[in-house]
Amino acid sequence: MPALSPRPGPTLSAICAGLVLLPLLIYGQVWSFEFVAFDDNVFVYENPQVQSGLNPGSLAWAVTSVEQGNWQPLTRLSLLIDRELYGDFAGGFHLTNLLLHTLCTLVLFASLCRLTGAYFRSALVAALFSVHPLNVETVAWVSERKGVLSTLFFLLAVMAYVNFVRRRRITDFLLLLLAYLASLCSKQMMVTLPFLLLLLDVWPLGRTVASTGIAPPTVDRTNRQKPVLRRQLLEKLPLFALSLLFSGVAWCTQQHGGAVQTLLSVPLHLRLANAVVAYATYLRRMIWPSSLAFYYPYPTGGLPLAEVLGSAVLLLAVTAVCLQQRRNRPHLLVGWLWFLGTLLPVIGIVQLGSQQMADRYMYVPGIGLCLMAAFSLPSLQELPSSRRRLTVAVTAVIVASLAGLAAGQAGSWRNSVSLFERAVNVTESNHRARFLLAVARHERGEHEAERQQYRILDKLDHQYLIAALNSRGEVMRDQFQFAEARYYFERARHYSPGDLRSAINLGILSAMEGDYAASIKAFRRILKNHPDDARVHTLLAAVLVRTGNISEASEHANRARQIEAESSR
Repeated sequence: MPALSPRPGPTLSAICAGLVLLPLLIYGQVWSFEFVAFDDNVFVYENPQVQSGLNPGSLAWAVTSVEQGNWQPLTRLSLLIDRELYGDFAGGFHLTNLLLHTLCTLVLFASLCRLTGAYFRSALVAALFSVHPLNVETVAWVSERKGVLSTLFFLLAVMAYVNFVRRRRITDFLLLLLAYLASLCSKQMMVTLPFLLLLLDVWPLGRTVASTGIAPPTVDRTNRQKPVLRRQLLEKLPLFALSLLFSGVAWCTQQHGGAVQTLLSVPLHLRLANAVVAYATYLRRMIWPSSLAFYYPYPTGGLPLAEVLGSAVLLLAVTAVCLQQRRNRPHLLVGWLWFLGTLLPVIGIVQLGSQQMADRYMYVPGIGLCLMAAFSLPSLQELPSSRRRLTVAVTAVIVASLAGLAAGQAGSWRNSVSLFERAVNVTESNHRARFLLAVARHERGEHEAERQQYRILDKLDHQYLIAALNSRGEVMRDQFQFAEARYYFERARHYSPGDLRSAINLGILSAMEGDYAASIKAFRRILKNHPDDARVHTLLAAVLVRTGNISEASEHANRARQIEAESSR
C-alpha cells in the first residue's frame, strides 16, 4: 500500500521549492504594478473606509456593510491590513495576492498528497494550478483578493476533511467548519463544497457504496467497512447548512446591489445557451489559453445555433467517456464533476452583472480538469527509467510553456491602459473595454487618444457611448467631482446634442454647484421640447423653491402630479 503522503526528503523539498518558485517567477513583476480602474478604485484607492486603515469604524464597516452586492468581511479585513502595511503602494497589495496564491498552491499539493499518496501527480496538479494563464486574473488583480483568499480557506477545509476522515477526531471537523466559514466570509462562490466532498468520498477516499459502480482505490482498501451514503450525508449536514445560509446571503446582497439580471433583460433560453457555450469555452481555454481578457461582453444578440449544439455535443461526449471509465479511471469522473459543479454558481443561470464569463471563475473549477490530466499519467514508480525521464521532461515543458504564457498575460495587468488595450485587441465588440480605455487615457491627459476611442465607439454603437458617458458623469457627480462630471455630460452632448439624459444631468449638476440660474435655464429649455416630462417639472420646482419663487414652483409641481396621474390611467 503506498504512503498517504510523500516521505520527507530531498524529493519533497525540491517539489515544495519548485512550487514556491513558479509563482514568484511569473508574478514577481506585480511588485511594480499599479491599481487598475476596474473595481480597484471602488474597493481600495477611492474607498474612504479602506483609506482610513484599521480603526474601530473601518472594522465595523468590514463586518456589516454590503458593497456592490458583496458581503465579504474577511476580504475587506485583509485590504485594511494591507493599507496599514503598504499605505497607497499598489505593489504591496499585489504582493499579498501573490503570497496567498503561493500558499494555495502548497496547500493544494499537500491535500492531494494526503488524499492519494501520489506526490508526482499531486505536484503536477499544483504546478498547473499555479501557472495556468486562466488564473492570472485572480492573482494579478487586487480586487480579486476575495477569490484567492476564499480558495485558500477552501483548500484548508479540504485538508481538514481528509484528516477528519482518516482520524475521526472532532477537532478536525471543527477545523473543517471554521475553514469553510472563513472561505464563505471571503467570497460565497464555494457553496458547492459539501457536494465536492461527496465526490472525494468516491475517489480518492474510497468511501463508496456499491451502487456507485466505482471500486475504491488501493489507498483505502484497509477500510473494508464502507460507510453508507446516509452516514456520509448526515456528517455533512452542518456544511450543507452553511452552504444554504450563505447562498441566501449571496442572493440577497446581489439583489440589493442590483447585480442580478431579470429574465426580461436576459431571457432564460439565452442563459441556458450561454451556459453550455461557456462550459465548452472554459474547457477550450484550459487546454489552449488564448485571447484572454478582463471582460467578455454578453452576447445580447444571441448565440449561433451551431456553436450551442457543438458545445453541447462536446460536453455530453466528455461526460459519456468519464462515465464509461468510472471503474478503471474514477479520477476522470470526479475531476469532470468537480469542474462542472464548482463552476455552476457562476455559469450564468443566475446572471450576475453584464459579462458572459470571466477567467477568475476558473480558479477552483480548473483544479478538476488538472486533476483529470495529471492522474491519467502512470505513477513514476511504475515506469522504466527512460519513460520516467521522458514523462518528467514533457510535463516540465508543458508547465514551462504555460508559465511563459501566464507571465505575458500578467503583464497586461500593469496598469489600466495596458489592461483595457489588451481586451480591445483580443475581443470583438467589447464596448465596455473601449470606453474604459478612453477614460484611462483621459485620466492620463492623453486627450487625443481618448477622443479617438470615442470616435470609434460612436461608429460602433452610438447609443452605448451616450449611455456610458452619462453613467460615468453620474458617478463623478455622486462623488462630488463636479468638473469631471461636467466634462462627461458635455461629451455626451457633443456626440448627441439632443440627448435628454445629459441635458437633465447638466441641469442637476448646475443646481448642485449652486448655480440656480443656470439650472433653471437648462430645465426650462428642456421643457420647450419635452413639455410633458414630469421629472423635469419636479426638478425645476425644487430649484425654484431654492430661489424663493414659490408660486411658479407650485405650478410645476402640480403639473408633474397631473402628468403622472394621466400616465397611470
